Amino acid sequence: MLTDALKKNIQGAYRQFLSEKDLKPRHGQKQMIAVLARTLGNIKTDSDDNRMGTDPYVALVEAGTGTGKTLSYLLSVIPIAKSHDKRIIISTATVALQEQIVLKDLPDVHKNSGLEFTFALAKGRRRYMCPVNLKLAISPAQNDQNMFLFEDEVELQTDRNLIPELDRLAQAFESDEWGGDIDDWPDDLSDEIKTVITTDQHRCSGRKCPMYNQCPFFEARQTLDKSDVIVANHDLVLSDLSLGGGYVLPAPEDTIYVFDEGHHLPDKAINHFSSQAGLMESRLWHKQLDRVLARIPQTVDDRRIDEFCRVIPVIHSELNEYIQHNYDLFEHSTGLPREELRDSEHDKALARIRFDLGRVPEELREQSAQIKLTYNRLVLQYNKLLGAVDDLIEEKDKVVPAELEQLQSWLSMVISEVERRQTLWIRFSETPEEGALPVARWVDMVEYNHQVDYQVNTSPIMASDDLKRFLWSRCFGAVVTSATLTALGKFDRYKTSVGLYNNAVSEQVMSPFDWQNAQLVVPNLRSLPSQEQQHSEDIALRLPDLTKNDKGSLLLFSSRRQLQNVMSLVPSTYREKCLIQGEMSKQELIKRHKQRVDLGLPSVLVGLASLAEGVDLPGDYCTHVMIARIPFAVPDDPVGKTLSEWLESRKINPFFHISVADASVKLVQACGRLLRSETDRGQITLMDRRIVTQRYGQALIDSLPPYRLVIE
Repeated sequence: MLTDALKKNIQGAYRQFLSEKDLKPRHGQKQMIAVLARTLGNIKTDSDDNRMGTDPYVALVEAGTGTGKTLSYLLSVIPIAKSHDKRIIISTATVALQEQIVLKDLPDVHKNSGLEFTFALAKGRRRYMCPVNLKLAISPAQNDQNMFLFEDEVELQTDRNLIPELDRLAQAFESDEWGGDIDDWPDDLSDEIKTVITTDQHRCSGRKCPMYNQCPFFEARQTLDKSDVIVANHDLVLSDLSLGGGYVLPAPEDTIYVFDEGHHLPDKAINHFSSQAGLMESRLWHKQLDRVLARIPQTVDDRRIDEFCRVIPVIHSELNEYIQHNYDLFEHSTGLPREELRDSEHDKALARIRFDLGRVPEELREQSAQIKLTYNRLVLQYNKLLGAVDDLIEEKDKVVPAELEQLQSWLSMVISEVERRQTLWIRFSETPEEGALPVARWVDMVEYNHQVDYQVNTSPIMASDDLKRFLWSRCFGAVVTSATLTALGKFDRYKTSVGLYNNAVSEQVMSPFDWQNAQLVVPNLRSLPSQEQQHSEDIALRLPDLTKNDKGSLLLFSSRRQLQNVMSLVPSTYREKCLIQGEMSKQELIKRHKQRVDLGLPSVLVGLASLAEGVDLPGDYCTHVMIARIPFAVPDDPVGKTLSEWLESRKINPFFHISVADASVKLVQACGRLLRSETDRGQITLMDRRIVTQRYGQALIDSLPPYRLVIE
């Protein structure tokens, strides 16, 4: 319950922070603090401070630019979490926001609010060096653990060109000059080096690893165990939740989550809960496992282990037969809906077989069910083998042989990967329930080892069910915030996509900015975006005059093809002012843009969607945002197509429900690049007449802040 003492604690922290920083209270901040205090402060708990009831306590807050939402949720959530002896996980979508919260916001609140708390940054395994992989990379042939590596891994890890840099890393780690955090290494490490020396959750054996006590990742995790506030990212949080929660991060039941940049959460969750595996790749992997299993009895003398190493390859052989049946069906069947993708600029697949509403034909579903059942048996046998190894280690009175520890570690990694593949075939072979959300199911024809392979894929079309199961039903409480959570002015689309339609408080907190400092101009172009070449020519013709008085401007496209076309059509003198995404890193692009403006030189940043959000260009760095077209996303990917089919089956218009709604969010984000402080002013030019000629146009205009609208 939100007691008077807790209210005073929150209010006192806010007043003290403002006083120490000599700041004035903001209406939006007070509004957001009140919403979070009411929602989380009234969580009903039992005598052990466990949340009671099945309804989640979640607050969705759309807070406009300049609101100060980070300060709002820190000052309100920290006292509430402390009062219930719970932990806080602040999850972001970008490294930039993570760094801002850890290096600036949290220290600032700790110093000036009077609140006592500890905090730490949580990162995934790929951000830390794996001591086992580094050791194997330097000398795989001399390392006993090599017996549990596959040939392709050994080849990757023994690239002699990488050895000098690997030696430097190893020496720095052994001398305690470097703690193993990739981000702390003074130089940029190549992707090849990072691939060699890091691992992921499927290949990490955790406490069973022989170098667990030297592992930088698990050493960092111990710091998390002592922290009141943990800053993480959406991928790490979702990964931990899918493993059951409490694996790397605190258990959901003991946690209040704050999802900043929360508009990314639905797509992140969909990607995280998708599954895929290649058929040929799977068969080769099983054969690699067989080769390792054949060597184990020569190293570990035990009758039970010998039996398991004899039985498991038989199951691998059965699996390979079933998988080959599926491969042949995809290769030779003329009845499956095959779509050629060789000319697609968005897809690496050569062709795709997608099943309408995720409904797999009966013959294929039955064959896939056999694969699922065989994987079920395989998981059981591998777990029994690991159990036998565990028993042997427990029985030893003296030092455990290194071979057993290495086998234990290897089996843990293999079981994780087998279970991942098992999940794929469970999802692929399921019979869809009447009325339930369909699962997107498709097969991509891809190149693998210079041959054609068929990659089987499944994905939820919305993250709602998975987030309900893993997150909302378990967490103590949660906050989701962003500058863009509404679509067409409503929270409905977001609530549905994350499974919170009837179970969340929602509030819009307006920005303190004066929106009349910006005008939205719709020029009278002679073409529409559907007339692609003419539209590009019209934009190229207008650009020099549009930006002639601008110091810094931002030009945004929805497709790379149109970006390249327009840049090929503008005069060379104008092209010299442009810094184009793809020609250098995003960070370098923004750095050079700011340098030009600081020198008094005109500069035009030209880019795609990633420059339309999360880019902060205050003042003269951006006085003009130009948008080539309304950012409609055509749902031509398998997940989007399946979602569209499901909506149509329910008599819902997918264009308005998905395309227009999502375009409104992206348009708000793109326009939001202009006003970044209370003194900013400038112009937004939308070179798409559909916003005034089509019936959905007014809905898009209404979803934007109240800019001064100029229609030429």
